[in-house]
Amino acid sequence: MAHKKSRPRLSPKPNQPSNSHNQEQRIKFLKDQLDDGIAPYQAYLNASEKVQFNAVDAQLFRLSLIQEIEAYTKRPLIVYEAHFSKGSELGINAIGLDDKIGFCSLTDNISDKNIDIMIQSPGGSAEVVEQIVYILRKRFEHIRFIIPDAAKSAATMLALSGNCLLMDERSELGPIDPQVFIPTQGGYIFVPADTIIQGFENAKTEIQKNPNAFLVYDSLLRKYDLHTFEICRNVTNLAKSLVSSWLSQYMFDGQPDANERAESVAEKLCAHSKLLSHGRPITLDICRNDLELSIIDLHDDPELRKNIWLLHNSYQFHLDQSPAIKIYENSKGTSWNKSLIAQPSIQKP
Repeated sequence: MAHKKSRPRLSPKPNQPSNSHNQEQRIKFLKDQLDDGIAPYQAYLNASEKVQFNAVDAQLFRLSLIQEIEAYTKRPLIVYEAHFSKGSELGINAIGLDDKIGFCSLTDNISDKNIDIMIQSPGGSAEVVEQIVYILRKRFEHIRFIIPDAAKSAATMLALSGNCLLMDERSELGPIDPQVFIPTQGGYIFVPADTIIQGFENAKTEIQKNPNAFLVYDSLLRKYDLHTFEICRNVTNLAKSLVSSWLSQYMFDGQPDANERAESVAEKLCAHSKLLSHGRPITLDICRNDLELSIIDLHDDPELRKNIWLLHNSYQFHLDQSPAIKIYENSKGTSWNKSLIAQPSIQKP
């Protein structure tokens, strides 16, 4: 049976509410909840359950938030958010070729040379990230990536193409060591490329010291074809070279040791043997103190921090409560998402 494919799910236009009076009351209920100190996600849940706060209301509320943030920062803001678990079995929530259309749609009608990009993503294709960075850098001179929650793996690579990052204690990046498909008796599993490389190097060293050790490593080495080791080296070198190139060109631009610092950051983020897990959180303090990235701590701007978190919770509530897997949105009229549905469907107010 064929898998359902991810299709655009068209959002309603903000000027098409069915009952503006009731809509005003529903949005007011949400705002009252927030003013009473209710946590954002709980406030969205309460509004949905008690006054039928719906997708049209949520879109209008998000639009007003984006406009408020843009007025505050004096910079255009685009949003790319994905669900971390929904669609993961098919990789549909990951950064892929379909996201080129999304990022082009988000940026095509922005003439400013500066831009803020709010991102939530589990990662995906490094090659697609390379193309997205190329597209963005042809358009914008100064890019800030806002990480309200998590930008992992290839999404970390994308964030590191920026001039600076906006983070707080809830934000996390992730290791960029590539994961490769390895066949097993039960199917395929993801294995860190760095562990295969290190395992091969350890075996080679031990066999060189003691040829009899070959008997111990023989069965392990037979699990992989020789080209597997070269593939692992290549994808690891690709991740390192892309990130170090972007860091030296943008975030570390103008600094006398830009190349060395960029290479050091890329090396650290690719070192599975030291990070120990591909899901390990790279926190604000690690980014600022260990990696010495250019960071704007959102704690220094409580108003912006509050609105960013409120906006992020709105997207995650939408993704949790609908078939949507990814959503693209700005204040210029782009508002659509990808869903696990057979055909595009229009949300009617």
